[in-house]
Amino acid sequence: IGTVAMVEVRMLPELLAMVEEMTREFESAPHVHRVISLSNISVAQGTGTDVHIGPLMDDAPETQSEAEKLGRRVLDDPLLVPNLVSANSKATAILVELDGESNDFIAKSAHINALREISSRLKLPSTKIRIAGAPAVDEIFYRLSYHDSVLFGPLILLVVLISTLVVFRRWTAIL
Repeated sequence: IGTVAMVEVRMLPELLAMVEEMTREFESAPHVHRVISLSNISVAQGTGTDVHIGPLMDDAPETQSEAEKLGRRVLDDPLLVPNLVSANSKATAILVELDGESNDFIAKSAHINALREISSRLKLPSTKIRIAGAPAVDEIFYRLSYHDSVLFGPLILLVVLISTLVVFRRWTAIL
């Protein structure tokens, strides 16, 4: 079970720094098992027989040329595109995996609300952030279901009482 925050990234240094900071903050959100993003993913590096697994980036690029170099490296990796970065490098995913014990409404709600708060606090004006995945859908479903039951529950009870009154024509029959 995971949550995905889609971030418009365009390989700009400030946006990559935002992804790195969001990744760190998401790791401290409630009920998080692990977070995977461009800032902490390990990839195969090297050439020929000298290949090792290491982080894609140690720190967020500070200059546009460093960001473009990272962008070319990301777009050349068939495991990152389209799994973590869109082919046009305009969006990246930050995958947030829930721990195994957080499969109830309260845990999912706390998790999603924390991700929303972190996203809104760290979001740059030029970015769009979308939270998706099963926990986000479940949280919205539970919230809307509760709203509907509060709104329509009394109305349904009233319709049932009136229908019963019409059928039996006595208040004592309703009671």
